[in-house]
Amino acid sequence: MPHRSSIEPVLPVPKALIVTHAGYIYPGIVAAAAYNLIGSSLVSRVVLLGPSHKVPLKSIDLSSAAYFMTPLGYVATNKVCVDALLELPCVELNDQTNVHDHSLEVQIPFLQRVLGRFNILPVIVQRRAPLTVFFVVIVCTAACWVACIIIAK
Repeated sequence: MPHRSSIEPVLPVPKALIVTHAGYIYPGIVAAAAYNLIGSSLVSRVVLLGPSHKVPLKSIDLSSAAYFMTPLGYVATNKVCVDALLELPCVELNDQTNVHDHSLEVQIPFLQRVLGRFNILPVIVQRRAPLTVFFVVIVCTAACWVACIIIAK
């Protein structure tokens, strides 16, 4: 009988992940398993989609921050993609959504651990039609990025 590891399939690097954001002590192991699927791939840009828990939104919100800071270091935001998305009528800059929330920030250390250097497009979505969010994701990936992965919560 062959050793189990010799018959396990090799999976391609996913283009998107849906990962929980409830904090490290609750579903951290599940999130870590999801992020291990991208391993040390050539992904250099990440679209982070997350909900706003505290601030009601009428639009899709972006942060004006130049970087996000974690205990593992700084991760730059992609200003070119932020500027490109701000051309869309359903997208606005709103730093208040990130000040009181954690849905995006909790993902970044996992990404730092598996990817090393990369930049992010942090996007807060809520009460938007799924097709609108899908359109925004297509615009930012098509216009700005080649080696990209989309992380949604």
